[in-house]
Amino acid sequence: NTVSKSHNMAGWRSAALLGNAQALKTLFTLKTNQDSGHFLPILEGTVEALTGDQSWVEQRTQVYRNRRDTLVSGLREIGFDVQEPQASLYVWCPVPDGISSVDFATQALEQAQVSFTPGVVFGPGGEGYVRISITAPQERLQQAVERLAQWRQA
Repeated sequence: NTVSKSHNMAGWRSAALLGNAQALKTLFTLKTNQDSGHFLPILEGTVEALTGDQSWVEQRTQVYRNRRDTLVSGLREIGFDVQEPQASLYVWCPVPDGISSVDFATQALEQAQVSFTPGVVFGPGGEGYVRISITAPQERLQQAVERLAQWRQA
């Protein structure tokens, strides 16, 4: 019997396979090709997305720019020293001194009904920050800033 082990921490999977060495070799080759290759329609869709009509890009970019500006200016107005991201769907906002990113995110959720991702979940360098997505509509971002302002004043 031959033992084949596969570890993939990105998906937190772990497996072991026992059996005929020749069958396992064939299965391992098939699995490697399956894991490494892309489904043809995905590749074709990617080519179309990159080479097709791009007229929508500037309009979509402006939507995200407006969202970013609404969020950044609103956070600055209520006292956060946030930097404007140059190319991202996220704004990294420093948390107040003396509180962890997890505690700040928890308090914001419970007391202001605003959801942040604690920066520490992205590694130790993220501690001291929360990450805010700008994928929500601009009106929702404005509402979040208003809730934060009321919470900070309380």
